[in-house]
Amino acid sequence: MSIRMLVTAFVILAACIGLTAFTKADTNAVAPDSKLRELLTERRDALRQRLAAIEASYKVGNTEIGLVIAAENDLLDAELEMSNQPADRIAILEKVVSNMKRIEDWTRQRVGDGTALQQDALLAKASRLQAEIALLRERGADQ
Repeated sequence: MSIRMLVTAFVILAACIGLTAFTKADTNAVAPDSKLRELLTERRDALRQRLAAIEASYKVGNTEIGLVIAAENDLLDAELEMSNQPADRIAILEKVVSNMKRIEDWTRQRVGDGTALQQDALLAKASRLQAEIALLRERGADQ
């Protein structure tokens, strides 16, 4: 198995793991506990810095777009965990759906050029569908 296939599988797996948090997040998940809020903020900030570093690496050609998208999803996951406002959660989940579409397109391209497997494309599609389901559920909870 090539390095490119491993990277593709890793990106899709990371996105799927992140989706489990999106679909299981409780709208009241953030307790008023200041220590919890502090840790959640610190995690979000670390993921924000990580994304900036990965984006910089991508701009000079050292990182593939799939890793950028996965890092964006990690940051969105942290932001979603911190949010208990339905409108904010919907906006975050809309970004997640957009990112999952990008991962799905990227994976399809990789299958086309022989650097990913069809099963990777199917997993990316299932992940995108799960993100859309989470968004629809959140929109339904808002009404």
